[in-house]
Amino acid sequence: LHVDYRSACFKSGDPVDVGFVCSVCLSIFKDALFVCPTCDSKIAQDRPAAASSTAKKRKVDKDKAKKGTSSGVF
Repeated sequence: LHVDYRSACFKSGDPVDVGFVCSVCLSIFKDALFVCPTCDSKIAQDRPAAASSTAKKRKVDKDKAKKGTSSGVF
């Protein structure tokens, strides 16, 4: 018995090894699209990676820690 555990493209139904995911409805596509055909939301193609914004945030948090300030939210 052979089971294919790969995700399927929502548009074509083809199995996808590496694909693109809509950040709103989490639909998977084998090709990059500008508008999600499932939920009609616009998909940004040139958005910077999340890792770079996380690194910036961590740097700001370290600077606050050096100054001895805290947000007071736990």
